[in-house]
Amino acid sequence: MLKKLNYRHPAFIILAGIAAIGVLFGIISLAVIKSNKIVLKHEDLGIPYAEIYSEEQANSRLSADMAVFEGVLFVGGGDYDANTGPVPSLYYAPDLGVWEVAGEPLPDEQIKRFRVIGGELYTLGTDPSEDLNLGNYYIFNSGSWDMVSALPGGIHCFDAIEYGGEIYFGLGVESGNFPAVVFNGISHSAVGFYKDGALIDTTPNEIIRVFNLFTFEDRLYCFMTLDKKAEDGNLEGYYMELYVLEGGNFHYESGALPADDMPDVIERDGQVYMILNGILLKSANLKDFVAVNLGKDVIAADIIEENGEIFLLAHRKSGAKRYESMVFTLNGEGFDKLFGVKAKSPACSFCKGNGIVVTTPKSAGSAVYTGQTFSYFFCLFVVFYSKEVYEKGKKNSQ
Repeated sequence: MLKKLNYRHPAFIILAGIAAIGVLFGIISLAVIKSNKIVLKHEDLGIPYAEIYSEEQANSRLSADMAVFEGVLFVGGGDYDANTGPVPSLYYAPDLGVWEVAGEPLPDEQIKRFRVIGGELYTLGTDPSEDLNLGNYYIFNSGSWDMVSALPGGIHCFDAIEYGGEIYFGLGVESGNFPAVVFNGISHSAVGFYKDGALIDTTPNEIIRVFNLFTFEDRLYCFMTLDKKAEDGNLEGYYMELYVLEGGNFHYESGALPADDMPDVIERDGQVYMILNGILLKSANLKDFVAVNLGKDVIAADIIEENGEIFLLAHRKSGAKRYESMVFTLNGEGFDKLFGVKAKSPACSFCKGNGIVVTTPKSAGSAVYTGQTFSYFFCLFVVFYSKEVYEKGKKNSQ
């Protein structure tokens, strides 16, 4: 005959407690699995440059780059092809709920790229609207921008990076100049370019540009475009070659890829990721490039790295004048889709601070929207995106 259970026995109480915890954990796990969805809630922040540029200047309203610095969202505007400068610098003041102007307008035609260097926010002089002999860059300081006009021949300043305790700038220059300048903390000086052991003579060329500077395996690289001027003003049919910094100068490494004003080039776990003409490429040696499959008809638009994570912005056409803009994150060797939003036009830029920020162009410029994404039991990130949104989306779905 079985003995009657002693429900007050310490061993029984312990076992019952463990069983109860297991059941509770199972219920919570099921709830988490069932609630593993992204819910997008949005607030319309309007078109930042609507009061500055007219609807006919829609390209000047577009945010070619964005940055979150010390909790504040900065957006760029202007158009260096149409020469619509001087261009005001705008940031969003969350406590007031309005777009504010940071100091006086910058004497450049466009704010096209932001950089955080040495804990300071930089923006680069894409095309000076005043003196063309020296290129500009700007450092944000107490609500306005301090201009540094010191880049020899720098008609266009496309990129900047800190390397070896110095700051290097990638430029677009006129014939006879070199498209890179280094600042050693005291002075700015041009960096020479060598090929086959000889200093390159840029005099016969009019297209002399370095759009990107990046590091790979602790070495500094750049892509340089060197050619005669394109008759129609674009880069179609032109190429860029890879150079590496050695002994204070850039030396030819390999080539050539189709020329493109690319977003950032990012290194992760022995691989380099970059976007070239809408295609995401990766390479382990900067010579052999492989296209990364993001799905059918997906076009890559922008790529960033924040706090050790890599995020990718892409889009694809989903119907007549309809697009889905998507944000992916790198997971091992592939990219997982975080979320997608529907719009009448594709996304063009994004950034990440306390959250992911996405902007898409409209017929009259760039609209910015804000919302919050919740996953599991905590706020995952803030999202700025175009007006038409998914109210629900599945995390890591393709």
